[in-house]
Amino acid sequence: SNRTNAGVNDKKHVPPASLLSSTAAAVQSPGLPQIHFLSRRSPIYCTTACVATSQPLATSIGLHMLRGLGGNAADASVAIAAALAVLEPCSTGLGGDMFALHYDANTRKVKSINGSGRCPSNLNIDVVKNFHKSQLDFTMGIHSVTVPGAAQGWEDTINKFGSGKLSLLEILEPAIKLAEEGFPVSTLTALRWNQQMDCITKWYTPEEIDGGKVEMSTDGKGTAPKPGQLFRNPHMASVLRSLGEYG
Repeated sequence: SNRTNAGVNDKKHVPPASLLSSTAAAVQSPGLPQIHFLSRRSPIYCTTACVATSQPLATSIGLHMLRGLGGNAADASVAIAAALAVLEPCSTGLGGDMFALHYDANTRKVKSINGSGRCPSNLNIDVVKNFHKSQLDFTMGIHSVTVPGAAQGWEDTINKFGSGKLSLLEILEPAIKLAEEGFPVSTLTALRWNQQMDCITKWYTPEEIDGGKVEMSTDGKGTAPKPGQLFRNPHMASVLRSLGEYG
């Protein structure tokens, strides 16, 4: 799933753009009544557009789509999702699902895109039971993975809700550039990346690991990037460019 939020607000009705937690908090100042709200962060108000993501570079890409290229919220959301697939691969990516809610300020209606993956057509319960020894074995195995729906979902979002000013390739270009030229890995992402590296290396033989064939590692041998380390992903850039050109 892609953790993104990009929106162009209706000027007549500008809601808070912050993502509020479900835990109630309270602030009390001397001489003032107690104020209850659902976050320790103040809401962000805007008149034309707001973008919120877990990565500053992804947020800047969303703003560039809106301000620099004249795109809309749908264009920005897909650009952000692609950027996060590069910047934060331990959380989101092309190999997963995507879901989108699109609010039209003119009609005041919300429509959705369901980019959830489908079960493989030849997979059935007998295959699962014969192949996997336990539920945990299944959970960590290849048969627990659905057919990825993110790529088609991105394209559907652009076709149905996009501004029409930008091609899919133009929208994916900033993420492609990040993957080609490299980006500094954030601290929390580096931590999660390192924690999940075994889930990647387990699919390689010892000979492949010794030969430096392991993807998503700095040395090809399963070493995750450190905080602030520049990481390049040319194969991801190639996939994104192919998706942008051919759909």
